[in-house]
Amino acid sequence: LIDEAHLFEPNVAAAMSDMVSVYMTKSRIERYGSKEAAQLARKGYEALARLGSGAEDLVLKHGVCTDEQATLRQALLDIKAAITISVKKRSMPSDLKSALVRTADTIGRALTLRNQLSTLRFSPTQRYPRLMTGPVSVSRILAGFWQSASWGAALSATLYTRDMTGNPNASFMSRRLRIPIGRLLTHTPIVPSWTVSPVTLVKPPHHEGDLKQHPMFPPAFNDAEDETTSAPYFTALSAAINPIVSDARGGTLVLCTSYQAIAGLSERCVDPGRVMVSIRGTPISTLLKTFQARSLAGERPVWFATGPAWTGLDIYAGITPPAVESDHLLSDLVVPRLPFQVAISSTDQARRQYMPAHLVWPDQVLQCSFRLLQGIGRLVRREGLPPKNLWVLDPRGFDPSYAGSSIRSIWSRYAKQVAFSQAPAKPVA
Repeated sequence: LIDEAHLFEPNVAAAMSDMVSVYMTKSRIERYGSKEAAQLARKGYEALARLGSGAEDLVLKHGVCTDEQATLRQALLDIKAAITISVKKRSMPSDLKSALVRTADTIGRALTLRNQLSTLRFSPTQRYPRLMTGPVSVSRILAGFWQSASWGAALSATLYTRDMTGNPNASFMSRRLRIPIGRLLTHTPIVPSWTVSPVTLVKPPHHEGDLKQHPMFPPAFNDAEDETTSAPYFTALSAAINPIVSDARGGTLVLCTSYQAIAGLSERCVDPGRVMVSIRGTPISTLLKTFQARSLAGERPVWFATGPAWTGLDIYAGITPPAVESDHLLSDLVVPRLPFQVAISSTDQARRQYMPAHLVWPDQVLQCSFRLLQGIGRLVRREGLPPKNLWVLDPRGFDPSYAGSSIRSIWSRYAKQVAFSQAPAKPVA
């Protein structure tokens, strides 16, 4: 049995992936290595840092001989050479030496293995470079898994999309999981009415003309660091989110697609005393306990979250739920930006990198619909709840040129829908 089967493929890829902090590697070599090694490490680090001034992510491409690729490869070779020199020092602590050897091995695989996707990523604020490596595909592993199993069941609330006629279709996920067609057995998905009946879907304000001129139309991800681009966007979103925060009857969860968005929106919140933010490295279970405690105390917390909050958050985990008729633990869920192009594994990134251009966007739409279903599923987790609100602020979600049938079919589940400008002052009342 595979529970949360929609995450099976990226989790297999994640188990075979590695991450190298280039900044931490440089710092360790500077502290414990020789002068020669420190100079090499600084040289490599500075070259990678310069690349970060002009790119969101930089994929290492074998056989490509551009100046950018040559600089990337030479910088990684310099850092690997610095590690080789450093680990020869007998005075280096054994645990640190082992960590550096693993780092050198990861860099070596990135430089030589063509079945690996190696990406240089940069932290959003300081632009510290990190090398991410992982498999391009895990298809053979998944196919072998099913071949060795006499039977199996893939379970999840999000295994199906809707085709153009509105019928459930499992072909996308079955292909992703490499389930043999001859052994595939599907059933009509069960969607209990109580999961959607308490919810009012609030759509973004209508905009005449070019949708890209809509004030809440998201900028490109690589524009996130551009203050002239991101500031007006976050200001427009906050103008919509602040009344939601003010009128919410209970806790509010704002599902963001990046830590930049968390920072840009939380700092503009009308009631900063109620704000909670997800922070890199902080377990989501710790943040959830804080949210639960504050919400049960009547503080109406506003949690700006990302990452596992989209897929792995059970709002009632570890507590006795309040009486169902007065359960306002989470009364409002806000989606400022649809989760397009949110790669969670090396295989996701590889598909985007190597898939034929005409197939990339349809694939992204389907992936977005799965992640979106998971995210909005945080709102209603038990039967009989009082009214709740789902606020979708991204205008692309309702435009056929951006949102395919798999996304638009999600909205059709909700009988109660209003446009943002028509929403009552307290729609949960």
